Amino acid sequence: TYCFGLATYRPKATYSIEEFANVWDDIFADKRVLLVNPPDWRLGEEKALEQFRQRCGGCRKISPMLYGEGELLPPFRRAKQLFMIHPNALPFQAAVGQEWPHHFVGVRTAAAEAKANVIAVAWGPFGDILVAELACLSLQAIDVGNLLDILNGYEKDVDVDSANLYDSPRNLTTGGAG
Repeated sequence: TYCFGLATYRPKATYSIEEFANVWDDIFADKRVLLVNPPDWRLGEEKALEQFRQRCGGCRKISPMLYGEGELLPPFRRAKQLFMIHPNALPFQAAVGQEWPHHFVGVRTAAAEAKANVIAVAWGPFGDILVAELACLSLQAIDVGNLLDILNGYEKDVDVDSANLYDSPRNLTTGGAG
C-alpha cells in the first residue's frame, strides 16, 4: 500500500524534536534500512560529500554499491543496520525519464545487497515516485523527505498549517481576493 502524506513533519505543539525522533526511531527499530539520499552536488563536491557523511553518521564504503557502519542518527538510532546507496549512484536532481529504469534497478540492487527490510527515501520529488514504484513491488518503503534535516538540527521544522498558506489569492477574513 502506498500512502502519501505529511507524516514526516512534526505535529505542532505535540512533540518536542527529541520526542518526535524517538517515535521515528521506533518505526525503524530492528530493521535493516537502506537510505536513498543523493548528495546535493549544487553545494560543490566537498560540501556535498560532507553532508552525505553527516547523514550516514560518518559511514564508510563497504562495497561498490553501499556505504555503512556509521553512527546511527535519528530516525535510525534503533535500526539493526543502516546502509546508504553510493553517493554517485543517483543524481540529486533532474532525473531524466529515460534514465529512470537504470536508477530504479540500482536502488533495487542496493536494497537486495543490503538485505534491507525497509527503504527510506529522501530524494525530493523523485522520492515520491520511487516509494510508489517500490510499494508496487511489495517492498516496504517510506519517503522521509526533510525528516533527516529536522531531526538532526539542519533545518527548522515546517509548519504545514501556517496562516500564510491562505494569504493569497483569497483573504479568509473578508472572503474576497487578497
